[in-house]
Amino acid sequence: ATRSSFASPRSSGVIERFGSCRVLEEIGSGAVCTVYRAVQEPLGRTVAVKALKPTIATTSPFASHLEHEAKVLGELSHPNVVSLLDFVKTEGELYLVLEYLDGRSLSELYARRKRQRPEAAAALGSEVARGLVHMHARGFVHRDIKPANILLSKAGEVMIVDFGIAQRERTLREDESLAAGGAAAFGTPAYMSPEQILGELVDARSDLFSLGVVLYQMVAGVRPFDDEDGGDGRTASQRIRRDPAKPLRSRSPDVPPAL
Repeated sequence: ATRSSFASPRSSGVIERFGSCRVLEEIGSGAVCTVYRAVQEPLGRTVAVKALKPTIATTSPFASHLEHEAKVLGELSHPNVVSLLDFVKTEGELYLVLEYLDGRSLSELYARRKRQRPEAAAALGSEVARGLVHMHARGFVHRDIKPANILLSKAGEVMIVDFGIAQRERTLREDESLAAGGAAAFGTPAYMSPEQILGELVDARSDLFSLGVVLYQMVAGVRPFDDEDGGDGRTASQRIRRDPAKPLRSRSPDVPPAL
């Protein structure tokens, strides 16, 4: 994530406020949205503001994903799911005010240390699974569980984020999602279940498959379908669809049998 001022084409300066939220710094940026750390006044509460980039119209299909995320989060309330505090849509702005977690993503943790202790993987997996149980009980499938969408606070809290492509169970095929929002709505192939890759209807089990890939990677340092030699020329999606996962013990012999 970059940490810099974000120049807005709407003005000659930088973005300093979103409503009652005073921007402190930019903490992440993607193709569609920018995420800021901000202070919600007059409460003095630190929050995260996820805002549509000013170069994208609030009426565009890309904007609809951010609005969809707000509607999904509006139905969820759990310690392991990021909380929506506010949602604002005007002719010129579209943004979410979210709970701020002081920490880093699991992908950032991987960058520092490829393998984690089995006990740490089990503890983190339990927290993510609790968040998924809450989500699934309310009929939602996240569809993009991966290290970048799992945040870890300095105090040890674990939170699932980024619900832009979450959907009600069995209500949308992946090919319909692609037609509506383009490839960005598809998910992350290396963590996707075979049925999601094939464009079939998905349910809660698809998220559990993705969580399994994440946990395997935490313990082994590589994903279960990774081509470590890089010689077979196939994509991750092809290997997930056609190959069995390499046994975890073949890559991490000391993993406890229970895990």
